[in-house]
Amino acid sequence: MKQTFINAHIVTVTSKEIENGYLIINKDKIIDFGLMVDYKILGNEIDVKGDYLFPGFIDSHCHLAMSESGGMGMHGNEFSSPFTPQVNALDSLVPDEEYMYRAHQRAGITSALITPGSANVFGGTSVAIKCIPCVDPQDIVLKNPVHLKMAFGENPVRVHGSKGKMPSSKMAVIEFARQKYEEAKLYAYKKEKHLNDSEKDPKEFEIKRDLEVLCKALNREITVELHAHNYEDMLAGIRLKKEFNLRLHIVHGTEAFKIIPQLKKENIAITFSPQLSVASKLENRYKNLRSAKLMAKAGLLFSISTDHPVYPIDLLPFDAALSMREGLSLEDAIKSITINAAKILSVDDRVGSIEIGKDADLVIWNKHPILETQAKVKKVFINGQLIFDGKFSPNQMDYLWDSYED
Repeated sequence: MKQTFINAHIVTVTSKEIENGYLIINKDKIIDFGLMVDYKILGNEIDVKGDYLFPGFIDSHCHLAMSESGGMGMHGNEFSSPFTPQVNALDSLVPDEEYMYRAHQRAGITSALITPGSANVFGGTSVAIKCIPCVDPQDIVLKNPVHLKMAFGENPVRVHGSKGKMPSSKMAVIEFARQKYEEAKLYAYKKEKHLNDSEKDPKEFEIKRDLEVLCKALNREITVELHAHNYEDMLAGIRLKKEFNLRLHIVHGTEAFKIIPQLKKENIAITFSPQLSVASKLENRYKNLRSAKLMAKAGLLFSISTDHPVYPIDLLPFDAALSMREGLSLEDAIKSITINAAKILSVDDRVGSIEIGKDADLVIWNKHPILETQAKVKKVFINGQLIFDGKFSPNQMDYLWDSYED
């Protein structure tokens, strides 16, 4: 069924802003938008009354719902081994967790990348979801898998070096990664040879799920998301990218400002995350809000995220806004939590901007969410469905009783 938003201040992100416009959705897709003077009455209207209509924001790196708030603990890291590429973030999701509500109700976030943590050199694969509280996480998957998570720097060294395991130094982290990619190349060769041998039963070949994931990275079917703060770890990641012809993007990028020319040469995208938390480790002592401006000036793709629960997901708009204090333009601040984030997640064909054919993930704000700290979410639509009508309740069960009773 069609539904129309009228008298809206539409921020499309990828085209001209419309100060007084209309937008039409049909079921879960945007089918038309434009100036109010060109609107022909269709009925079933929502009068936005001059408020802002934005596409849903996207948190492009976080650990949302990987454990319940106040629950038994975090489930975002598999600490038993530095090599766990086969695990998938979807299998830890608690999709009716409190911050699934806060994400869209308080910050207008309608999509998020849920990723394994950084304890391991190879931590697993991430999943992109719609921020709809539910029971079955499979119901809210936007894309799975999205990235293969890798981590360089202090975290894998601390976690596994303290157990007397490799890696216990930065050089061992890189060598460990190199060994595993070489192992995956050999595995792929043996698998192909076995399957091409007409005298051998294909079923007899032992499938190794961990190496299968690395083979996807080697075949450029999946992007490697590298956790790195120091510039030397980022440069090591670039060396690995070139050695194995990987698709690479970097998350955190605390010292990206030191290597902008190298990032530009290799066209590396960065997700800055989290910008507003405490510099709790030596490797993120140069945490800053200026690198985003430098990335924009260099014409490089970047996004801003919260790394929730390191920094609360419902403060994502503030993170983008404060980057403007250090010189980032309003346009780039908005893009950092919309279309840029969608591109980094390879879901920009569906979300990240208001365009015909994209998902009807829309948020009505009473004020501009980046320019005004008093801005509040009035309504949230995800996949064309009204998810939040402005009546926030701290009791998450209020939103689920009907579905449970049905």
